Amino acid sequence: STQVKSITNFLSCQSNKPVSDKVSADLKVAIAQWIASSGRPTAIVEDDGLQTVLGIALQNQTYTLPSRRTIDTLIGQMYDEKLKEHKKAIESIQSIALTTDFWTSNNNESYCGITGHWIDSDWKLTSVALGCLVVDERHTAENVASFYEEFAATWNITDKICCIVTDSVRNMVAAIGRTDYNHIPCIAHCLQLSILAGLKAA
Repeated sequence: STQVKSITNFLSCQSNKPVSDKVSADLKVAIAQWIASSGRPTAIVEDDGLQTVLGIALQNQTYTLPSRRTIDTLIGQMYDEKLKEHKKAIESIQSIALTTDFWTSNNNESYCGITGHWIDSDWKLTSVALGCLVVDERHTAENVASFYEEFAATWNITDKICCIVTDSVRNMVAAIGRTDYNHIPCIAHCLQLSILAGLKAA
């Protein structure tokens, strides 16, 4: 097409402006952050279109995108840094609330998502996803209670949890009842059930 030809002609006329080591390093970090925050597959670094776009932006046809292994390593480093940052923040607080729910993936794998909520020293409400964990055991009250207690011990927040917010499914209510934590039913979930019940009765 005309557009493809124009792009090809543009590339052929580029001066191959040198890409500094700093720019190359910054691009690697930016690409890793983009992939991680947007939920993109790391295989996107092998996309010819992205390669073309960056070649045009940098005015350098010889620039090569970082490999998937490089991006995986960078994302792993970012995760470790964030983990340390959140653990340090949690060490300094006195109280934390957890919201949590179990869900099943398209591959029929069971997961539990847990988010922590706390108010820091500047009175700023902070919410952080503390985990999205694979759960192999059946969701019995006993297993779920043990799961939360082990999670609390891992994050060293056993004595800091003021409450755990879940839906009102029996096994979840019974599970929290087996622990020393306070249980609060999810208001959004209760409202949804009320609306559904009202629509059925209408």
